[in-house]
Amino acid sequence: MNPKLTMPVLASILILGILGFFPSPLAYAATGDFISSFNGTIGGGTQFIDPFGVTVDSNDRIILADGALDTVQIFDSTGSFLDSFDGIAGGGTQFDRLRSVTVDSTDRIIVADGLLNTVQIFNSAGSFLDSFNGTTGGGTQFLNPFSVTTDSTDRIIVSDTNLDLVQIFNSAGSFLDSFNGTTGGGTQFTNPVSATVDSTDRIIVADGLLNIVQIFDSTGSFLDSFNGTTGGGTQFARLRSVTVDSNDRIIVADGVLNTVQIFDSTGSFLDSFNGTTGGGTKFLNPFSVTTDSIDRIIVADTNLDTVQIFEGISSCSPPASGDWTVSPSCTMTGDATADGNVIVPDGVLLTIPNGITLTIPSGSNITILSGGGILIEFGGTVIVVF
Repeated sequence: MNPKLTMPVLASILILGILGFFPSPLAYAATGDFISSFNGTIGGGTQFIDPFGVTVDSNDRIILADGALDTVQIFDSTGSFLDSFDGIAGGGTQFDRLRSVTVDSTDRIIVADGLLNTVQIFNSAGSFLDSFNGTTGGGTQFLNPFSVTTDSTDRIIVSDTNLDLVQIFNSAGSFLDSFNGTTGGGTQFTNPVSATVDSTDRIIVADGLLNIVQIFDSTGSFLDSFNGTTGGGTQFARLRSVTVDSNDRIIVADGVLNTVQIFDSTGSFLDSFNGTTGGGTKFLNPFSVTTDSIDRIIVADTNLDTVQIFEGISSCSPPASGDWTVSPSCTMTGDATADGNVIVPDGVLLTIPNGITLTIPSGSNITILSGGGILIEFGGTVIVVF
């Protein structure tokens, strides 16, 4: 089949390219736009009381740890309840003050408990596998394990706000290393409330009293830090949580500013939102933030007792292989060649600015669904190879 533009698509592109505007007043999805929310009850779950920690597994199941219910609830990607557990199944210990939850590469669910002062490990169904208190292999007994995350080798990384320490363990919970922020010239932790790991295994720590984000290499040696202001962002006031997306953008939730701010991998500001754009609810205490496989930003708020889902920042370039479904609305920043079809869904606008070329290979098509659009600014180009 020869590549083609359907007549409605061709008309849309010609109008956009020549006149520079879309002919109808459509609203397009943008970073921070509200998608949906849930409070735990959809599908038979329990109403959240204190949604302290949220993470997403390889199937985009949303996993939430509630510090008052002392349960972990599992939801599908839309927020519909699937299952829950309280730590006992398989021989574990009843949760007593859940602080944080994460998963590893095999979707084991790993939970930090602030009163038990343990990290417990469960299979993807919530059946107990193992637990540790920090001391195995020479580590320090946990005093308030507030955040837990994993890296590409399934090392378990625990930040403790009473020890003011980040400890690194192997996948079985045996101690490997620890750091307090000062190695390599960083600042001593005073309240390391959250830690995450990016695609290069840099360890990124948010400190709720210093109100800075510090970046370390995989051994805990300091690389860089930022306080939110670089590039036009807002000075952090009470950091609660930090995560990264698939492009290593650093995403930070602040419980006093009641905003989520997005930074590039070096800490330069990109964007922010307060929950209201697109019909969401203004944050009152965004306590935990994570992202899923399509970079949606998922925020658990302990005052609203809800989880809200928002559009993330699109990389605005085709994937290395397969079709490109553009989402959310974005502007291309460099020339690109699609590997397959380019699909622009309802409510999404793809902008091709001056000097940028999008090439569609032979045998592939551009499909613009009703309500979607492509804006080709003056000097922008779409090349369809026949």
